[in-house]
Amino acid sequence: MRALLDSGSNRTFCTTQLASRLRAPQRTIWVTLDTITQVTVQLTEEIDLTVSSACSCKPKRKVSLHGVIVTQQIPAALKDSVVSVQDMARWSHLAGLEPLNTYEGEVQLLIDLDVPQALTPFEVGAGRSGEPFAIRRLLGWTISRLVRPSAEVEDRPDEVGCVAVVDYNAQEARLEEQGQQFWELDASYLKKGDGLSAEDNRVMKMWSGTATKVMGHYQLPIPFRRNPPKLPDNKLMALKRLEGLKKRLLSDPPLCQRYAEEMQLLLDEGYAELVPHNELYARPHVTWYLPHHPVLNQIKPVKVRIVLDFAAECGLVSLNSQVLQGPDLNNKLLGVLLWFCQGSVALVADIEAMFHQVKVAPEHRDALRFLWRPEGDIQWTPKTH
Repeated sequence: MRALLDSGSNRTFCTTQLASRLRAPQRTIWVTLDTITQVTVQLTEEIDLTVSSACSCKPKRKVSLHGVIVTQQIPAALKDSVVSVQDMARWSHLAGLEPLNTYEGEVQLLIDLDVPQALTPFEVGAGRSGEPFAIRRLLGWTISRLVRPSAEVEDRPDEVGCVAVVDYNAQEARLEEQGQQFWELDASYLKKGDGLSAEDNRVMKMWSGTATKVMGHYQLPIPFRRNPPKLPDNKLMALKRLEGLKKRLLSDPPLCQRYAEEMQLLLDEGYAELVPHNELYARPHVTWYLPHHPVLNQIKPVKVRIVLDFAAECGLVSLNSQVLQGPDLNNKLLGVLLWFCQGSVALVADIEAMFHQVKVAPEHRDALRFLWRPEGDIQWTPKTH
């Protein structure tokens, strides 16, 4: 069988004659043939082959060819690119080489760029400028020659046999891959390190090495920019803010009662605690007092939410300014809505007091102090929590 190694196409071809003779199982596919002058779409077949070298080298080298496109014939112009024994005798640098193709007949197999192991060069035998050259490849020596028009077609330009192939099966695979990328787009935050800043990576590295579980709750340190931090004494600022809160609560007894109940709930549930007297002045520069205030919801006017003010400043310093923000680990809304399409039943759940479920490392708890009056009586002297 006569075969050519070619780098002018991205798919390997064989003739229908060869496919019929080999009786190889055929698969029907749609392909687009894109040449210099035209683009055509056609239905054709593809087969799988294994070829071995016809040279005398031992052991015989074999190459598997997958998805070989079956075509009626190989372009006739390529026949003239096959070197003959007479051609080799004319050039001293080709003497003694055993080329792959010394058989007569039509070219029936065109091995192209989709089989790179067959085209990889190991050795080159070159002559002077304009002379043919030889390349030793996996299957043996291949010899290239200049293709000239025959005497019968001297009045026509040389034929060009290069072709690019795009098969529809591959296009569908790419579309499926793009679709998969679309569905995964909203979940990109799950990919480690994807889209994270240097500060975000610093926080994730810190937490991955220090996160622990205490009594069923995760416990994490505060990601301070500087550890240990150097915080100013802001207790006076917190006391002034507490006095402002006192005036507001005294003017609204129902709000005062609900606020005191919410604060007591934090203590009863163990989300906050009194600071022992012997620790009140133990850690300067690591202690920070957080002002707090009520936030009301017009939809739920009875519900009162206590908000700690991390943005409160003392001497142009706030707790927020001393802490790395860290990555946004919340589920994106688009992803949540798309996930609802995956099953026939959707379940929704809520974590009670979610932000209070994460414990703070003991060495950083003094940075989250706040002032409140015992038993909710705002007339009493405030105590440190």
